[in-house]
Amino acid sequence: LTIKLINFIFILAFFDNFSYSQDDQDNQSLIDSEPSALNQKAIESEANQALYRAGRLEAELELKNLIDAEQFLDAVHIAEEIVLITEDEFGISKDLALTLNNLGLIKNKAKLFNESEEDFLRSIEILRDIEGFYSESTIIPLIGLGISNQNRNNYYEAISIFNEARSVSRRVYGLLNENQLQIMRHLSNVMVEMENYEEADKVELEAFQMMERVHGSETMSLLPGLYRYADWLRRSYRFDEARIFYSRAIAIIKKNEGEQNKALIKPLLEIASSYRDQKLQEGRGVGALKMALEIAKNQENIDTLTIVDILISIGDWYTAFNRINNNRAEYTQAWDLLETIEKTEELRNERFNEPIYVLRENPTSRGLTDPTDPEAEPGKILIMFDVSETGRASNIEILESIPPGLKDASAIRAIRRSRFRPRIIDGEAVSTEKVIRSFSFYYPRN
Repeated sequence: LTIKLINFIFILAFFDNFSYSQDDQDNQSLIDSEPSALNQKAIESEANQALYRAGRLEAELELKNLIDAEQFLDAVHIAEEIVLITEDEFGISKDLALTLNNLGLIKNKAKLFNESEEDFLRSIEILRDIEGFYSESTIIPLIGLGISNQNRNNYYEAISIFNEARSVSRRVYGLLNENQLQIMRHLSNVMVEMENYEEADKVELEAFQMMERVHGSETMSLLPGLYRYADWLRRSYRFDEARIFYSRAIAIIKKNEGEQNKALIKPLLEIASSYRDQKLQEGRGVGALKMALEIAKNQENIDTLTIVDILISIGDWYTAFNRINNNRAEYTQAWDLLETIEKTEELRNERFNEPIYVLRENPTSRGLTDPTDPEAEPGKILIMFDVSETGRASNIEILESIPPGLKDASAIRAIRRSRFRPRIIDGEAVSTEKVIRSFSFYYPRN
């Protein structure tokens, strides 16, 4: 769940606070009438409500600032204060349920997953008491509750909660509503964490097939779902299947938008990246990059940053696959082009300030176990090395190893076989010393 969603709820609460209720109108009538004891009581009531509103508005503004600054632990205390103010002002109400949900979301961001569960459960209970079991308002706190359980490794409980959220979504919005896609992705993520890849694949495929039914098989609006499923196939190491879907995207774009449409750039880049992920030096990979570059340069309104990133991808390809006499010209061209764009230094730093994996090897899984194994213990390796101007690692040193020696040799071998985009200064590749990376894993206790 994104911070934008939290802000959206705050905005709703803000406007709700300034809407006139029937009690407000009744009090206004009393204030407008002749002075009396009842009139005085109404004035005091109106004054109290104004104080509540002012206090709540001030707290909400402070909370928004803390969230924007990602100071989530500090934000929790303000969110708790807003819950108390809301309960005092509105009692057991939908307003209270929404503020409890906000509190739970912020606690999740602060990684207080045990505490957030109580807030989500109370929010759901209030909403169902007011609006019924299948209230659409319960979907967001149900998702938050599922995330809370997922992060506490309560995987089966998380799956049950996400399925409940999806059932409400389907009941409220229809069987093929796209709002449920985000819930399905949460389900898939939990199953991946459980290493239940077969069930995760069923969920991802169902999500794509649902998009096909809604949008048709040859429409531009299908592309987000198509890319999502192709990316899933890539993460599942099913590279050939992923490239079939990227090629299908190319065919859809050409049919609907023409041979040189800029939308073609994305699937071409993804095809190239899939070969690099596969560590397969295939001519079709670099060919896709060059085709993407040509399309980008042929646009009526040229997007310089897109050209920069394609040039960097070509440079990454040559670095990954050890092109003979690679002079890293593409990196230099990209560096120079960034001079013509606003925020030049910021963009250069994002792309060239430190070595970045362009071909990644990981330690082997030998001797490791599942995170769901009751005997599993968390392990870690902290490793330091230098990266040359050609993107190769040297002077590799283990800084920390838990448990000592278990994966040291494998980690060193992985770093040595990996390739990195070198740091670029003034358009030239330079070596970098003391680069630090870490590997995390689980190993059996005995």
